[in-house]
Amino acid sequence: MSDAGGTLAISTYQAGKLVLVGWNGRQVTVMPRDFQKPLGLAVDGDRLALACRHQVIIFANADMLPPTTPNCTPGNTTRCFSRTPSTKQVT
Repeated sequence: MSDAGGTLAISTYQAGKLVLVGWNGRQVTVMPRDFQKPLGLAVDGDRLALACRHQVIIFANADMLPPTTPNCTPGNTTRCFSRTPSTKQVT
């Protein structure tokens, strides 16, 4: 993970999780998040789309988040994605 310089995103349809696996400079980090039937992922620059059972959720790089945001502190991440409520598409 340290050589890759990125994060691996894994969606688990049956378990209902999006799992992000990364490296913080000292150890592997694992951050599972709950979603309803996450099906697939797409990345476009600073945006990440997650297709779920009845919606597509768009996340954007949240570089404007306050430094006290959990798991998004300087030196811990290079990017921190936050849900952008105006871009959630219901299917």
